[in-house]
Amino acid sequence: MNRYLRIVLALCAIAIAVAEREQISNFIKRLAALRSHTEAVPVVKVAQVKKLSIPQEVSARGEVQPLKEEQVLAPVSGYIERVRFNKGDTVKAGQIVATFNVKDARQRLQQVEAAMQELQKKLRDKNAQLADAEKRLETIRDLYAKDLIAKKDVAAAESQSEAARAEKELAQTQLEQQEAALAQLRFVLKTPQAVAPMTGVVTDIFAEPNGYVQSSWPILTIAATDPLKAVVTLSEEQAKIVHKGMKATVVPESAPGGAINGEVLALDYSTATGERVAVVAIRIANREARFSLGSAVSVRIRGEGSRDAFFVPNNALLEAEGKPIVYVVEGERAIAVAVDLRPGEGGMTEITEGLQDKQWVIVDPPAGISPNGRVRVESENS
Repeated sequence: MNRYLRIVLALCAIAIAVAEREQISNFIKRLAALRSHTEAVPVVKVAQVKKLSIPQEVSARGEVQPLKEEQVLAPVSGYIERVRFNKGDTVKAGQIVATFNVKDARQRLQQVEAAMQELQKKLRDKNAQLADAEKRLETIRDLYAKDLIAKKDVAAAESQSEAARAEKELAQTQLEQQEAALAQLRFVLKTPQAVAPMTGVVTDIFAEPNGYVQSSWPILTIAATDPLKAVVTLSEEQAKIVHKGMKATVVPESAPGGAINGEVLALDYSTATGERVAVVAIRIANREARFSLGSAVSVRIRGEGSRDAFFVPNNALLEAEGKPIVYVVEGERAIAVAVDLRPGEGGMTEITEGLQDKQWVIVDPPAGISPNGRVRVESENS
């Protein structure tokens, strides 16, 4: 009996030892897993969203357009011999931009001069015939007054006189028409060229070599390059703070390092796109030729008063699926928040939608961070 009891007690001791060893092993495993999990949590730095009062302003992208344009008109009717400039070329005031083919004009001039000689002789003959008819009519009227001839003879003489007068007037009209044609041809031969009215860039060409143009038809268009205007489109809400005469800052996107001060020239509303928008024109100086026609610009118009705005450091911004996001720390979690933004200054970006004042955002987010993942804050920079 004692021997049986000793065996049972020995087996119990062995079972207890095995169980304790398993508990210790499980504890070690749990501790290792916990330690591994803790070490995998990214350590992050955070900054607080700053609420600042800034001046009222609107920003937009736009395009440089001519402020002043003039068309070069054909000084005469005729065939274009040559257009001396292409679209985009620079032209100086007074330069010849197009010449005319005057060969036909010289031939026509000779024809008109010959026709005028004949008409002048014809007119002299008609004047002589009219003088004879009027003299004969006067004689016949005297005879009729003395009852020496019949009244029908007076009527016939009057008809002959009127016919002679009509023929003389027709010859006179024909001669005047030829004189006008001669004057036009002489003008063509004297000024067979079109001249630029101002300095600028050729923006459109309407005539071609050997093409026929009427007097005063456009040949080409020249746009002045200084000053110019920047044209931007604003929403109705944005346009509320904009009015004529306001100052604006215009930056060429091809050379963003420098800004030019401009002035709002006009604000007009349009519904061409289906919604009502404001089209704003801003006058800009271009003496240094920093802007070219059709180039893109960024425009900022500062209004009166101020507004509240939220800012975060630039290095808090990430991109997900082509859209900007920031990570906000809530508890021990990194929450990805989509934001709308506007360029700021001094290493800060304005957040127009998505964040609230005094929230904490992660700056320089590490590669291992994931949406709704656990993070550990290293320091808080206010």
